[in-house]
Amino acid sequence: MRHVVAAATAVLVFSFSAMTPVDPVAATNAEVAKAAPPELWEPNGVRDGADTTEAAALPRQMLDALERDLGITGEQYLAQADVAAQAPAVVDFLDGRGVDVLGSRLDGAKLVVHVSSADEAELVRSTGARAVVGEPVVRDFSGLEFKPLEDMRGGTGYRYAVGAEHYRCSVGFIGGSLTRHALQIATAGHCEGDPNSYRSLVQTTAGASGTSGSFIGSPEPGTFAFGGGRDIGVVDVAGTGWTAKPEVVTWGGGSGAPLASAPIPVRDQIAAIAGAPACKSGSTTGWTCGTILAVDQLINVDGESVNLVIADLCMLPGDSGGGAMIGSSAMGVNSAGTWSGTCDPAGQKDAVVGFFPMVSAAGKASVSEWLGGKWEISVKAEPPMVSSPEMVGVDGELRGTVPFSNVRQSVNAYFDGLPTARTASVSPDGSWSIDVSGLGTGSHSYRLQTTWGVRSASATVSGNLTIGPPVERLSGADRYEVAVAVSQRAFPSTAPVVYIATGANYPDALSAAPAAVKQGGPLLLTPVDGVPAIVRAEIERLNPTRVVVVGGPASVSPRAFAELERLAPTIRISGADRYEVSLAVVDYAFETVGSAYIVTGTNFPDALSAGAAGAAKSVPVILVNGPSASVNRATEKLLDKLGVASIKIAGGVNSVSTFIEDQLAMLRPVARLAGADRFAASQSINTDAFDRSDTVYLSTGFNYPDALAGAALAGKGQAPLFVVPTSCVPRGVLDQIRRLGASKVVLLGGPASLTPEVQSLEACSF
Repeated sequence: MRHVVAAATAVLVFSFSAMTPVDPVAATNAEVAKAAPPELWEPNGVRDGADTTEAAALPRQMLDALERDLGITGEQYLAQADVAAQAPAVVDFLDGRGVDVLGSRLDGAKLVVHVSSADEAELVRSTGARAVVGEPVVRDFSGLEFKPLEDMRGGTGYRYAVGAEHYRCSVGFIGGSLTRHALQIATAGHCEGDPNSYRSLVQTTAGASGTSGSFIGSPEPGTFAFGGGRDIGVVDVAGTGWTAKPEVVTWGGGSGAPLASAPIPVRDQIAAIAGAPACKSGSTTGWTCGTILAVDQLINVDGESVNLVIADLCMLPGDSGGGAMIGSSAMGVNSAGTWSGTCDPAGQKDAVVGFFPMVSAAGKASVSEWLGGKWEISVKAEPPMVSSPEMVGVDGELRGTVPFSNVRQSVNAYFDGLPTARTASVSPDGSWSIDVSGLGTGSHSYRLQTTWGVRSASATVSGNLTIGPPVERLSGADRYEVAVAVSQRAFPSTAPVVYIATGANYPDALSAAPAAVKQGGPLLLTPVDGVPAIVRAEIERLNPTRVVVVGGPASVSPRAFAELERLAPTIRISGADRYEVSLAVVDYAFETVGSAYIVTGTNFPDALSAGAAGAAKSVPVILVNGPSASVNRATEKLLDKLGVASIKIAGGVNSVSTFIEDQLAMLRPVARLAGADRFAASQSINTDAFDRSDTVYLSTGFNYPDALAGAALAGKGQAPLFVVPTSCVPRGVLDQIRRLGASKVVLLGGPASLTPEVQSLEACSF
């Protein structure tokens, strides 16, 4: 039965508008992201940190409907919606592997897939889904006769004419034409009425008779369909002054004005899946929620055959054409149902409703199938967030995340004002990355935009990115191979001397790097009990006139010493402890110097950077017992013998005490090069030592072997060595790379020492 809508004065309380235009190149380059591979499937369906935030933004009336109709919270609803959104990707993956998928459904926040065999079930389980062998039980609704739900008086929707009479339906989803620049709305196809008549908003509270509001527009020719499996149509939005928002209004839960509570943003469109929770908005009943019982069922709707998604929620006349949602994703358009009069279940407890699907996973009649190439839903895309450091390597990436994202979104990046975009798909966890190779070193501007399909785009985000110098790595299977690789880089032909220290501990080698460079050779490492073949081969290649072993027999055994003697004349520099060894090495290699580095012998980080700086400046590194109250007489005598006029203490007061600093300062100027931690101290040492450098060396600050040999290479090349964390580069070091004008960064050690994040020059977050 049709009901006339009374005409009266218009009061506009809800409006639509055109979308933010998308750059033409972005529209050309944007591709709908492919479904997530199953290895990214999250069986719990719970997004990391997103559910509570987004659930808090759900309107109170919708939360009430979820509690009333489904007995679940907003968080549970969104978690189950996440699983529903990811389910098609898993099913597609299984289909692609030849699995005979008999059906799929949701059981709470768990995907259940029915298959034919136990072998297929095992593959299902590998995706994180639950497998059931055998045919699913599917309720058959095809024998029911549904009624269109358009023409009941009351509520706010839109009115349209059939002859002299006016009738009401609900607006579905905002979208637009793909063939011309036009804002359009989707609604139920059985709400067409007179194709030549304009729609107009009905401004009222739900349940009242309504008044005529501003004109919307007229039906788009060739888009309305009712029957033949379809119940969908598109209406042009005419005129100017509309404010476009891809949202679904909440209608105050069936009473009140359309904006009595916050609208729900539409962020995606998905295929329905049995077992998923769904909520719909309509101008008569507002938000009602229920569970999807079946999908892709051909139903008799008022004598016409329509493909429907069946759910056990309430929907009444006047709700037709409204939007049905799973989470923040458009699922379908309100079509028809078996409810009568009210949502009171008395006498109609088995009443159900049907939605014409936005997408059919089975390829059956849907909005996308009917309007593909003509119309596209508008979604709300959030601007990209950037997590990349201020500097990345030449082969690095600009990276970040998109809030409330989905895999059908992409991020377009425009660099340096150029019109061509570099595009990346958004991953299921919301992350994205865009290759910056080929841009060249230096500073680059960028402009970013999230896109969905062709018409939907976020606001743009602008910023600047510095592409640092090329990054290479010197590595090996172990610390001895790394030292050999460093030696080969520093001395491609021969060397007059080779220094050898144990690779099993650090003290002996800390003073050895500046000494080795002073005398023109590398520093190699060896185990205590014997010299590896690769180290012997390197010494033979270098053909030195002498080998200098640093450390006593407990560091380099007599057996190892004998092996070295067979390669070249060999001497040993040793002492009663690490401090005596340090003094002996410095006394052996240096005659007179203007300055010296004083470092603690109880730890290695400060000495690693000081070793490279000392090697570059022909300045020795002298170990002291940092926590003690004074330096011994032997150290003072050596400083006097070398003619040291000034001292630089590498490290803070926890490394070398203020008592030692005060003692040394009584005879000569003392400068302390320190920082809040070992990484900041490294920066202070190098800031003091270097104004320019073509090359910068990085080594882990949590272990010593790579930097021991690397300090000799850095020193020979007059380059700094910075110690950094294992998996990131301190922002201060990135600033130093820029300050020094480096054209190359070299990592010392393999990925276990410095991860790929360091190779990408990813900044530390602390």
